[in-house]
Amino acid sequence: MRETMQDYCKKAGVDCKGTHGFRHTHAVLMLESGVSLKYVSNRLGHKTIKTTADTYLDITEKIEEDELKKFASYTKR
Repeated sequence: MRETMQDYCKKAGVDCKGTHGFRHTHAVLMLESGVSLKYVSNRLGHKTIKTTADTYLDITEKIEEDELKKFASYTKR
């Protein structure tokens, strides 16, 4: 599997980050889309949501923008 993925990455001209890169990307995209931290934690098989938050809940530009929009909407009331 690893060799096949490395070949695809080489052909695409991108760095190969291994299969764990897909796990990280999947988790971050779910969190950016608004999926609950609890759901993501369960899906990844973590014992606690703290593990998930510490590992995957980087404050991406998308998450920051969404959270600021929520706050702005709340304060407009």
